[in-house]
Amino acid sequence: MERTKELILKVEKAFEQEVEIFQKEAENLLKFKKQLGDLTRDFVSSLEPKPVLRYRIGSLFLKECFKYLTSSPEEVIHLVSGMEFEKNLFILDRLEKVEYQASIVGAKADVKDLFKKLIEMDEKYGHLLLAVFHSHPFGGVAGACPSGIDRNLQENLEKSGYRTIQAVFSRDGYVRFFSNKLSFEIEVYGKGVEKISEQGNERIFKLSEIKG
Repeated sequence: MERTKELILKVEKAFEQEVEIFQKEAENLLKFKKQLGDLTRDFVSSLEPKPVLRYRIGSLFLKECFKYLTSSPEEVIHLVSGMEFEKNLFILDRLEKVEYQASIVGAKADVKDLFKKLIEMDEKYGHLLLAVFHSHPFGGVAGACPSGIDRNLQENLEKSGYRTIQAVFSRDGYVRFFSNKLSFEIEVYGKGVEKISEQGNERIFKLSEIKG
């Protein structure tokens, strides 16, 4: 009788161990299934064509931005807002000042003031942050190249979901629009602006008759 009880206990213990192993395997299988589903979804998403964001800006407004941004020997930053005219078509038409720290060789927006402006533009006026414009203290096409700070800001904006591009202005009228990963096109309407080049996620323009 005692042996029978011991045998029953051993069988019950072995059964419990088998059940525990089965439960762990089932949990691992569910985790694997979820991971596989996530990978599949990400892969399918990567194959979907990314929307091309279209921006429009007037040559007169662009020159006004240039005049403001180059009014000081230091680098100057401002935000540009506007409205979504239709799906993925944006009109850049309003300058929004933001607090920033500047020197001859660099400028960095005040993050607290930046997000305060973003909330105000969105909730109070229904406007979007569409671009960040700033000047560099150099001339020529190379003078409008984005710095590491510019690229980091763009990365943070894109990761946060903002459909925002940037533009760097040189002292002699070159303007380089750029993004990191956002696909975009930009059209300048009006006279006095020449398109120089278009490559990857960069578009370069040259302002004419910028003095006075």
